[in-house]
Amino acid sequence: MEASPSSGAFLRCARALATRAFSRNRQEAAEASRALVSEVVEPLADRFSEEACEIHPAFMAEVVHARGSPISNDLAGLGYPTPQHLVERYGKLRNPEMDARLNNSEVELVVLLSRADLKGDIAVTGPILRGVASAFRGADIELLGPKGNCYLIGPPRRVERRVVSFTKASPLANQLRAWKRARAKVEESILGFQ
Repeated sequence: MEASPSSGAFLRCARALATRAFSRNRQEAAEASRALVSEVVEPLADRFSEEACEIHPAFMAEVVHARGSPISNDLAGLGYPTPQHLVERYGKLRNPEMDARLNNSEVELVVLLSRADLKGDIAVTGPILRGVASAFRGADIELLGPKGNCYLIGPPRRVERRVVSFTKASPLANQLRAWKRARAKVEESILGFQ
């Protein structure tokens, strides 16, 4: 958590922890997954600081490409064969010029993903959902997440709820496999869009 995302120490720690989380030894995988999520991922995601916005994607890019990751081949097939490719994509999405080119009235569909835990959805996803509904008045809005979360965070009426199950209590490999299910739901939603 203290190291720079570009430092060797950061990369070695991220990869080592992720590799243990993908271990075939269930106890080791469970312990490493719990440590990774509760001691690194969640604290970084909850910081809402510029520094965390640099560290979090660099850390997660290493995690999803670590030895044993169930999604590294899928990412490579999408054009992200290395952690650096994912970090570069993230940088492009955060580009202020991209925001300047966005015409809210032309947006037809917004798909928002749940944060997986109810507390995070109430604190973060709910306000984002209300902001999306206000900013993109003509767009259809879909919320993807666990059934309980989708119906308890109180989204605006015009939001379609699409259930995709995942839990942060499971080993990291299972949590990442949920990405495949969420991605399939998003692909269904955007079918026919350019």
